Amino acid sequence: MAIYERPFDSPEQLHETELEELKLMFVSGTPLAVTAAMDYSNRHGLSPPPWAVAESVKMLCTLLRGDTTRKRGRSSGIVDRYRQDAIDYVRWEAVVEIRENRKILRDTIQALMKLPGRAAREHRIYCEKLLRWATKDSFKCASMLLFESPAFGGRDAVRISFRKVQRNLRNRATAMRYHILDRKFLRKIGYLDPATPRPGKKIVHLFDLKN
Repeated sequence: MAIYERPFDSPEQLHETELEELKLMFVSGTPLAVTAAMDYSNRHGLSPPPWAVAESVKMLCTLLRGDTTRKRGRSSGIVDRYRQDAIDYVRWEAVVEIRENRKILRDTIQALMKLPGRAAREHRIYCEKLLRWATKDSFKCASMLLFESPAFGGRDAVRISFRKVQRNLRNRATAMRYHILDRKFLRKIGYLDPATPRPGKKIVHLFDLKN
């Protein structure tokens, strides 16, 4: 999601907007936004907003009491919940990209059909194979596209993530769950971006991937 939709007249206005974005993110159901707001204020020498201070106190009191969540799975912790939202969004983007690229591939094939020569023919054949792969099942294709990345999941997992994000993006309140937090802050908490592929893997043609 785009964080800034307009130029800012001053650094103060930028800070105010960023902290408001984090507040909306917290209201949408992402507790990690509280710590992100405190970290942002600290790095920029700002007084933290009252809402972030109040929620931080609640979180600290919970830790001091020794309260822990009994919920299991990847969404059991604050960071894990943010990570799952990020995974869902990466999967949604993959499906959207595949669907949008179908038209591009068709247009490319039509253009290559008008060109002579072996190179144009071989590239057209490649594009035709890619188009056949991309039109079979966008959820399965997205799953294959994300293979070896932290956001990888089976077809059904991608479908569930896609529909969840589609539903949440319909209004600004729930859409803020997919606001991208500052990379410096995420590194401090040891967060691994689910869009980052795992290194050391051989690159293959998309339609040669196996799921």
